[in-house]
Amino acid sequence: MGVFSKCFLPPKAARVDLMVNGGEVVSTTVDIIQRNPVLNMLWQHSLSEPGKPLQLKDDKNDVVTLLRHLAGQPVDLSHRELAELIKLFCSVHQYQCYRLLSDILREMERFQSPEYLLRIYKVLRPLPELPEIGDPDGPSAPPEIDLRDVDPEQDDFAAQLTRTYQRCLQVIDSRSSEVLSSDALLSLPLELLEELIQRPTLKARELDIGRGLLRWLRHHRFNSPTGRSDPGRALVLESLRLLTMSPKDLKKLELETENILSREELEAVLRLAHHGSGPLPPQLEEYRSYWQCPRDGGKAGRGLLKRLVGHTKGKGHGSHRGQDVTDSAERREAIRQKRNRSADKIKMALATGVSFVFD
Repeated sequence: MGVFSKCFLPPKAARVDLMVNGGEVVSTTVDIIQRNPVLNMLWQHSLSEPGKPLQLKDDKNDVVTLLRHLAGQPVDLSHRELAELIKLFCSVHQYQCYRLLSDILREMERFQSPEYLLRIYKVLRPLPELPEIGDPDGPSAPPEIDLRDVDPEQDDFAAQLTRTYQRCLQVIDSRSSEVLSSDALLSLPLELLEELIQRPTLKARELDIGRGLLRWLRHHRFNSPTGRSDPGRALVLESLRLLTMSPKDLKKLELETENILSREELEAVLRLAHHGSGPLPPQLEEYRSYWQCPRDGGKAGRGLLKRLVGHTKGKGHGSHRGQDVTDSAERREAIRQKRNRSADKIKMALATGVSFVFD
């Protein structure tokens, strides 16, 4: 017979002391402890040291809320701010109290702003109950979770978790500019920031996405002033679609000042963005295809792909006014001269720091 046989367990009415974060003691009954498998397991392990309270790392208010819920008493969450709900959710999740977790998620629906939903996303994304998203070009929201557990409370939690997470992704995609300019963005860990920035469904200008990413890098001091082989450079080059941007927007990112690109690299990228063709330095050539691919939900810009599409639009079908779009010799010469002027402006801008409008 095991050490924790029923004959050695205290009666259900006996009291159990829980020492919470800060050293305060909360008292409850054995019956309440045994209603939660995780608490019950921790309590049984603590019986090897009689008279010593069960140690928990949670705040007193969160433990009291959990115990009230286990006792079947009503728990009012309507007055709690999002920060309090998130703290309670993280605490309760450790004890797998699924019905209370579902109630907390439903209460989070009160918070609709991108700032708040990004904070919720930060908490939900690492949870093991969410499916892995292996394909970055897959759907914005994860598929429905396979519910294999027969526990209806756990099933309800899994469904509510998926719905809340989908709502976060929908707002991240549809209100991307607000998300990227929010303070909550700065609190994301690197792996979540990278996943968010690389989403192909963001509905924002690439310039705004780049500004959000650089703001995060500056906040975390991720870019090294001594070299360009640091993770900050790789994160920018692997996340932004640089060749879907206009030269004017590219220059606004100040990638040379941010120690992301050297002057020579930036000049090559600007040439390619403006002319639509040309070489890149060998260390940047691997990014060419990715940089040229626009995001599915991205807002229109004056980048390379739009220029290329614009040059071929209407050929063979005539324009909407019936005009012939075939370039004449005079037009080709005008285009050549315009490109030469723009190339001179790029060189002058890089040499002097003076901004020019790339017409």
